[in-house]
Amino acid sequence: MNVLLISYGIREYDGRLSELYELSKHLGEVTFVSCGISPSDVENEKIILKKKHKYMGVSLYLKFLYTSLITAKKMKSIDIIICDNFFASIPVLLINKLLKPKRIIQDVRELYFYEEAKSISGKLFSKFETKLMKKANIVLCANNERSEIMFSKFNLRKKPLVFENIRTLKGSFNSKVLDEKYINDFNYKINIVSTGGISVLRTTDKLVNAMSKLPSNYGLYIIGGGEESDKKIIQDIIEKHSLKNVKLISKVPLNELRYIVRNADIGIVNYHQLDLNNKYCASGKIYEYLGEGVPIVTTENPPLKQLCDNAKIGEADDFYYKGIMKVATNLSEYKENVEIYMKNISVEKYNENTARKIKNSFKDMV
Repeated sequence: MNVLLISYGIREYDGRLSELYELSKHLGEVTFVSCGISPSDVENEKIILKKKHKYMGVSLYLKFLYTSLITAKKMKSIDIIICDNFFASIPVLLINKLLKPKRIIQDVRELYFYEEAKSISGKLFSKFETKLMKKANIVLCANNERSEIMFSKFNLRKKPLVFENIRTLKGSFNSKVLDEKYINDFNYKINIVSTGGISVLRTTDKLVNAMSKLPSNYGLYIIGGGEESDKKIIQDIIEKHSLKNVKLISKVPLNELRYIVRNADIGIVNYHQLDLNNKYCASGKIYEYLGEGVPIVTTENPPLKQLCDNAKIGEADDFYYKGIMKVATNLSEYKENVEIYMKNISVEKYNENTARKIKNSFKDMV
Protein backbone atom coordinates (compact mmCIF):
# COMPACT_ATOMS: atom_id res chain seq x y z
CA MET A 1 0.00 0.00 0.00
CA ASN A 2 1.08 3.57 -0.68
CA VAL A 3 1.16 5.60 2.53
CA LEU A 4 1.48 9.39 2.74
CA LEU A 5 2.52 10.73 6.16
CA ILE A 6 2.19 14.49 6.60
CA SER A 7 3.51 16.27 9.68
CA TYR A 8 4.30 19.86 10.60
CA GLY A 9 6.69 18.58 13.26
CA ILE A 10 10.45 19.07 13.11
CA ARG A 11 11.71 15.55 12.56
CA GLU A 12 15.04 15.92 14.38
CA TYR A 13 13.33 16.96 17.62
CA ASP A 14 10.01 15.11 17.52
CA GLY A 15 9.97 11.73 19.24
CA ARG A 16 6.30 10.94 18.62
CA LEU A 17 6.69 11.74 14.92
CA SER A 18 9.66 9.37 14.75
CA GLU A 19 7.56 6.49 16.11
CA LEU A 20 4.57 7.40 13.93
CA TYR A 21 6.90 7.15 10.94
CA GLU A 22 8.03 3.69 12.10
CA LEU A 23 4.39 2.67 12.57
CA SER A 24 3.61 3.89 9.04
CA LYS A 25 6.29 1.62 7.60
CA HIS A 26 4.37 -1.40 8.92
CA LEU A 27 1.38 -0.27 6.86
CA GLY A 28 3.04 0.15 3.47
CA GLU A 29 5.56 2.11 1.40
CA VAL A 30 5.80 5.55 3.01
CA THR A 31 6.15 8.97 1.44
CA PHE A 32 6.97 11.43 4.21
CA VAL A 33 6.44 15.22 4.36
CA SER A 34 7.77 17.14 7.36
CA CYS A 35 9.75 20.15 8.50
CA GLY A 36 13.38 19.71 9.46
CA ILE A 37 16.70 21.38 10.11
CA SER A 38 18.60 19.29 7.56
CA PRO A 39 17.71 17.79 4.16
CA SER A 40 17.13 14.09 3.56
CA ASP A 41 18.87 11.96 0.95
CA VAL A 42 15.90 9.52 0.91
CA GLU A 43 13.82 9.98 -2.22
CA ASN A 44 10.43 9.60 -0.53
CA GLU A 45 11.23 12.06 2.27
CA LYS A 46 10.24 15.64 1.46
CA ILE A 47 11.73 17.90 4.13
CA ILE A 48 10.84 21.59 4.33
CA LEU A 49 13.94 23.21 5.79
CA LYS A 50 13.30 25.48 8.74
CA LYS A 51 16.54 27.48 8.34
CA LYS A 52 15.75 31.13 9.08
CA HIS A 53 11.99 30.69 9.00
CA LYS A 54 10.05 31.05 12.23
CA TYR A 55 8.51 27.67 13.05
CA MET A 56 5.02 29.09 13.52
CA GLY A 57 5.51 31.69 10.80
CA VAL A 58 3.40 32.08 7.66
CA SER A 59 6.24 31.53 5.15
CA LEU A 60 7.26 28.13 6.54
CA TYR A 61 3.68 26.97 6.82
CA LEU A 62 2.89 27.97 3.22
CA LYS A 63 5.93 26.00 2.03
CA PHE A 64 4.71 23.04 4.07
CA LEU A 65 1.22 23.33 2.60
CA TYR A 66 2.54 23.60 -0.98
CA THR A 67 4.97 20.68 -0.56
CA SER A 68 2.24 18.49 0.92
CA LEU A 69 -0.14 19.14 -1.99
CA ILE A 70 2.51 18.72 -4.71
CA THR A 71 3.85 15.52 -3.13
CA ALA A 72 0.36 14.03 -2.90
CA LYS A 73 -0.41 14.96 -6.50
CA LYS A 74 2.74 13.21 -7.75
CA MET A 75 1.82 9.92 -6.09
CA LYS A 76 0.10 7.39 -8.37
CA SER A 77 -2.41 6.58 -5.68
CA ILE A 78 -2.81 7.09 -1.94
CA ASP A 79 -4.05 4.06 -0.07
CA ILE A 80 -3.56 5.64 3.36
CA ILE A 81 -2.95 9.26 4.29
CA ILE A 82 -1.77 9.92 7.85
CA CYS A 83 -2.21 13.31 9.46
CA ASP A 84 0.16 14.11 12.31
CA ASN A 85 -0.81 17.02 14.59
CA PHE A 86 -3.49 19.60 13.99
CA PHE A 87 -1.31 21.82 11.79
CA ALA A 88 -1.42 19.08 9.14
CA SER A 89 -5.22 18.93 9.13
CA ILE A 90 -5.59 21.64 6.46
CA PRO A 91 -3.43 19.97 3.75
CA VAL A 92 -4.92 16.56 4.57
CA LEU A 93 -8.46 17.93 4.20
CA LEU A 94 -7.51 19.48 0.85
CA ILE A 95 -5.84 16.28 -0.36
CA ASN A 96 -8.86 14.27 0.72
CA LYS A 97 -11.17 16.55 -1.28
CA LEU A 98 -8.99 16.68 -4.40
CA LEU A 99 -7.39 13.23 -4.60
CA LYS A 100 -9.71 10.95 -2.57
CA PRO A 101 -7.25 8.76 -0.62
CA LYS A 102 -8.75 5.40 0.31
CA ARG A 103 -8.16 5.65 4.06
CA ILE A 104 -7.44 8.48 6.52
CA ILE A 105 -5.59 8.04 9.81
CA GLN A 106 -5.45 11.06 12.08
CA ASP A 107 -3.08 11.32 15.03
CA VAL A 108 -4.59 13.74 17.54
CA ARG A 109 -1.50 14.08 19.66
CA GLU A 110 -2.82 16.96 21.79
CA LEU A 111 -6.21 17.42 23.40
CA TYR A 112 -7.06 20.88 22.05
CA PHE A 113 -10.56 22.35 22.15
CA TYR A 114 -11.92 25.21 20.05
CA GLU A 115 -13.38 27.06 23.03
CA GLU A 116 -10.09 26.90 24.94
CA ALA A 117 -7.96 28.29 22.10
CA LYS A 118 -6.90 31.86 22.86
CA SER A 119 -5.62 32.89 19.43
CA ILE A 120 -7.41 33.11 16.09
CA SER A 121 -4.94 30.65 14.55
CA GLY A 122 -5.46 28.23 17.45
CA LYS A 123 -9.23 28.32 16.96
CA LEU A 124 -8.79 27.89 13.20
CA PHE A 125 -6.58 24.81 13.46
CA SER A 126 -8.79 23.32 16.19
CA LYS A 127 -11.80 23.72 13.91
CA PHE A 128 -10.08 21.98 10.98
CA GLU A 129 -8.75 19.22 13.22
CA THR A 130 -12.27 18.53 14.49
CA LYS A 131 -13.60 18.57 10.93
CA LEU A 132 -11.01 15.98 9.90
CA MET A 133 -11.94 13.74 12.84
CA LYS A 134 -15.39 13.32 11.32
CA LYS A 135 -13.84 12.10 8.05
CA ALA A 136 -11.01 9.97 9.43
CA ASN A 137 -11.34 6.20 9.32
CA ILE A 138 -9.10 5.84 12.36
CA VAL A 139 -8.27 8.45 14.99
CA LEU A 140 -5.21 7.89 17.16
CA CYS A 141 -4.62 9.36 20.60
CA ALA A 142 -2.02 8.87 23.31
CA ASN A 143 -3.81 7.19 26.24
CA ASN A 144 -7.10 5.65 27.39
CA GLU A 145 -8.22 8.75 29.29
CA ARG A 146 -7.93 10.86 26.15
CA SER A 147 -9.78 8.24 24.10
CA GLU A 148 -12.76 8.39 26.46
CA ILE A 149 -12.79 12.21 26.54
CA MET A 150 -12.51 12.56 22.75
CA PHE A 151 -15.20 9.96 22.06
CA SER A 152 -17.65 11.90 24.20
CA LYS A 153 -16.53 15.45 23.43
CA PHE A 154 -16.36 15.14 19.64
CA ASN A 155 -19.26 12.69 19.27
CA LEU A 156 -17.11 10.26 17.28
CA ARG A 157 -18.44 7.08 15.65
CA LYS A 158 -16.01 4.96 17.68
CA LYS A 159 -13.39 5.47 20.31
CA PRO A 160 -9.95 6.60 19.14
CA LEU A 161 -7.31 3.89 18.97
CA VAL A 162 -4.65 4.35 21.64
CA PHE A 163 -1.11 4.83 20.33
CA GLU A 164 0.92 5.60 23.43
CA ASN A 165 4.08 7.68 23.49
CA ILE A 166 6.22 4.60 23.98
CA ARG A 167 9.55 5.58 22.52
CA THR A 168 13.21 5.66 23.36
CA LEU A 169 15.88 8.11 22.39
CA LYS A 170 17.60 7.09 19.16
CA GLY A 171 20.66 7.98 17.19
CA SER A 172 24.36 7.54 17.73
CA PHE A 173 26.53 10.35 19.01
CA ASN A 174 30.23 11.16 19.06
CA SER A 175 31.17 10.57 22.70
CA LYS A 176 34.53 12.29 22.32
CA VAL A 177 32.97 15.49 20.96
CA LEU A 178 30.17 15.58 23.54
CA ASP A 179 32.48 14.67 26.42
CA GLU A 180 34.50 17.73 25.48
CA LYS A 181 31.42 19.92 25.11
CA TYR A 182 30.08 18.92 28.54
CA ILE A 183 33.47 18.50 30.25
CA ASN A 184 32.42 20.65 33.21
CA ASP A 185 28.96 19.12 33.58
CA PHE A 186 27.33 16.05 35.17
CA ASN A 187 29.88 15.97 37.97
CA TYR A 188 27.38 16.17 40.83
CA LYS A 189 26.57 13.32 43.19
CA ILE A 190 23.02 13.43 41.82
CA ASN A 191 22.49 14.82 38.30
CA ILE A 192 18.88 15.82 37.58
CA VAL A 193 17.69 16.46 34.03
CA SER A 194 14.48 18.13 32.85
CA THR A 195 14.00 17.94 29.07
CA GLY A 196 10.70 19.83 28.86
CA GLY A 197 12.14 23.31 28.48
CA ILE A 198 11.36 26.34 30.63
CA SER A 199 7.69 26.80 31.48
CA VAL A 200 6.39 28.46 34.63
CA LEU A 201 2.95 27.13 33.75
CA ARG A 202 4.42 23.62 34.01
CA THR A 203 6.05 24.61 37.33
CA THR A 204 9.67 24.91 36.27
CA ASP A 205 9.85 27.68 38.89
CA LYS A 206 8.92 25.20 41.66
CA LEU A 207 11.56 22.81 40.36
CA VAL A 208 14.28 25.47 40.49
CA ASN A 209 13.10 26.62 43.94
CA ALA A 210 13.42 23.02 45.12
CA MET A 211 17.12 23.13 44.21
CA SER A 212 17.67 25.77 46.92
CA LYS A 213 16.60 23.17 49.53
CA LEU A 214 18.48 20.20 48.10
CA PRO A 215 22.13 19.46 48.92
CA SER A 216 24.65 21.50 46.95
CA ASN A 217 26.02 18.31 45.35
CA TYR A 218 22.69 17.84 43.52
CA GLY A 219 22.73 19.50 40.08
CA LEU A 220 19.84 20.38 37.74
CA TYR A 221 20.05 20.68 33.95
CA ILE A 222 17.03 22.13 32.13
CA ILE A 223 17.06 21.38 28.41
CA GLY A 224 15.03 23.40 25.89
CA GLY A 225 13.71 26.87 25.28
CA GLY A 226 10.81 28.87 26.63
CA GLU A 227 9.14 32.26 26.66
CA GLU A 228 11.43 35.17 27.51
CA SER A 229 9.17 36.12 30.44
CA ASP A 230 9.52 32.58 31.86
CA LYS A 231 13.28 32.60 31.36
CA LYS A 232 13.48 35.84 33.35
CA ILE A 233 11.47 34.35 36.23
CA ILE A 234 13.76 31.32 36.35
CA GLN A 235 16.88 33.47 36.13
CA ASP A 236 15.57 35.66 38.99
CA ILE A 237 15.07 32.55 41.17
CA ILE A 238 18.60 31.37 40.37
CA GLU A 239 20.02 34.78 41.32
CA LYS A 240 17.83 35.12 44.43
CA HIS A 241 19.17 31.87 45.88
CA SER A 242 22.64 32.24 44.34
CA LEU A 243 22.24 28.81 42.77
CA LYS A 244 25.39 27.43 41.18
CA ASN A 245 23.88 24.00 40.59
CA VAL A 246 21.27 24.92 37.94
CA LYS A 247 22.21 25.08 34.26
CA LEU A 248 19.98 26.05 31.33
CA ILE A 249 20.77 24.37 28.00
CA SER A 250 19.12 25.27 24.67
CA LYS A 251 17.22 22.65 22.68
CA VAL A 252 19.47 19.93 21.27
CA PRO A 253 18.95 17.17 18.65
CA LEU A 254 17.61 13.84 19.90
CA ASN A 255 20.96 12.05 19.66
CA GLU A 256 22.64 14.70 21.84
CA LEU A 257 19.68 14.57 24.21
CA ARG A 258 20.34 10.86 24.56
CA TYR A 259 23.89 11.60 25.66
CA ILE A 260 22.63 14.07 28.26
CA VAL A 261 19.98 11.71 29.64
CA ARG A 262 22.55 8.89 29.92
CA ASN A 263 24.54 11.13 32.24
CA ALA A 264 21.54 11.77 34.50
CA ASP A 265 20.49 10.04 37.72
CA ILE A 266 16.92 11.40 37.81
CA GLY A 267 14.63 12.62 35.00
CA ILE A 268 11.91 15.22 35.55
CA VAL A 269 8.47 14.94 33.90
CA ASN A 270 6.25 17.95 34.63
CA TYR A 271 2.83 19.16 33.48
CA HIS A 272 0.16 21.44 34.93
CA GLN A 273 -3.46 20.38 35.49
CA LEU A 274 -5.28 23.48 34.28
CA ASP A 275 -6.73 21.79 31.19
CA LEU A 276 -7.55 18.24 30.12
CA ASN A 277 -4.66 18.11 27.65
CA ASN A 278 -2.15 18.50 30.45
CA LYS A 279 -4.06 16.88 33.30
CA TYR A 280 -4.27 13.64 31.32
CA CYS A 281 -0.83 14.02 29.82
CA ALA A 282 0.73 11.24 27.78
CA SER A 283 4.42 11.90 28.14
CA GLY A 284 6.96 10.25 25.88
CA LYS A 285 9.67 11.72 28.08
CA ILE A 286 8.93 8.99 30.60
CA TYR A 287 10.12 6.28 28.23
CA GLU A 288 13.02 8.39 26.98
CA TYR A 289 14.32 8.44 30.55
CA LEU A 290 13.42 4.85 31.39
CA GLY A 291 14.96 3.61 28.13
CA GLU A 292 18.31 4.96 29.34
CA GLY A 293 17.84 3.43 32.81
CA VAL A 294 16.95 6.69 34.54
CA PRO A 295 14.20 6.78 37.24
CA ILE A 296 11.80 9.73 37.25
CA VAL A 297 10.21 12.39 39.45
CA THR A 298 6.93 13.70 38.05
CA THR A 299 4.16 16.09 38.87
CA GLU A 300 1.01 14.56 40.34
CA ASN A 301 -1.07 14.30 37.16
CA PRO A 302 -3.26 11.16 37.30
CA PRO A 303 -1.48 9.09 34.57
CA LEU A 304 1.97 10.00 35.93
CA LYS A 305 1.12 9.29 39.57
CA GLN A 306 -0.52 6.00 38.64
CA LEU A 307 2.57 4.83 36.76
CA CYS A 308 4.93 5.81 39.57
CA ASP A 309 2.75 4.14 42.22
CA ASN A 310 2.25 0.94 40.25
CA ALA A 311 5.69 0.40 38.71
CA LYS A 312 7.79 2.00 41.47
CA ILE A 313 10.05 3.58 38.85
CA GLY A 314 9.87 7.05 40.39
CA GLU A 315 7.89 9.43 42.59
CA ALA A 316 5.11 11.95 41.90
CA ASP A 317 5.52 15.23 43.77
CA ASP A 318 4.19 18.61 42.63
CA PHE A 319 6.86 20.40 44.67
CA TYR A 320 9.72 18.06 43.64
CA TYR A 321 11.84 18.21 46.81
CA LYS A 322 10.47 15.15 48.63
CA GLY A 323 10.23 13.15 45.41
CA ILE A 324 13.82 13.92 44.42
CA MET A 325 15.14 13.12 47.90
CA LYS A 326 13.27 9.82 48.06
CA VAL A 327 14.53 8.66 44.66
CA ALA A 328 18.07 9.95 45.26
CA THR A 329 18.44 8.20 48.64
CA ASN A 330 17.13 4.92 47.20
CA LEU A 331 18.63 5.28 43.73
CA SER A 332 19.81 1.68 43.22
CA GLU A 333 16.35 0.33 44.11
CA TYR A 334 14.60 2.65 41.65
CA LYS A 335 17.12 1.85 38.92
CA GLU A 336 16.49 -1.84 39.45
CA ASN A 337 12.74 -1.25 39.15
CA VAL A 338 13.31 0.68 35.92
CA GLU A 339 15.31 -2.23 34.50
CA ILE A 340 12.57 -4.71 35.43
CA TYR A 341 9.84 -2.49 33.98
CA MET A 342 11.64 -1.91 30.68
CA LYS A 343 12.23 -5.64 30.13
CA ASN A 344 8.55 -5.84 29.23
CA ILE A 345 8.64 -2.82 26.91
CA SER A 346 9.53 -3.12 23.22
CA VAL A 347 8.98 -0.04 21.07
CA GLU A 348 9.22 -2.09 17.88
CA LYS A 349 6.71 -4.69 19.05
CA TYR A 350 4.34 -1.98 20.24
CA ASN A 351 4.44 -0.31 16.83
CA GLU A 352 3.87 -3.67 15.12
CA ASN A 353 0.89 -4.43 17.37
CA THR A 354 -0.63 -1.01 16.74
CA ALA A 355 -0.20 -1.46 12.98
CA ARG A 356 -1.93 -4.84 13.27
CA LYS A 357 -4.87 -3.24 15.06
CA ILE A 358 -5.12 -0.60 12.32
CA LYS A 359 -5.11 -3.26 9.58
CA ASN A 360 -7.80 -5.24 11.39
CA SER A 361 -9.91 -2.09 11.70
CA PHE A 362 -9.59 -1.52 7.96
CA LYS A 363 -10.80 -5.09 7.33
CA ASP A 364 -13.86 -4.44 9.47
CA MET A 365 -14.68 -1.38 7.34
CA VAL A 366 -14.95 -3.35 4.10
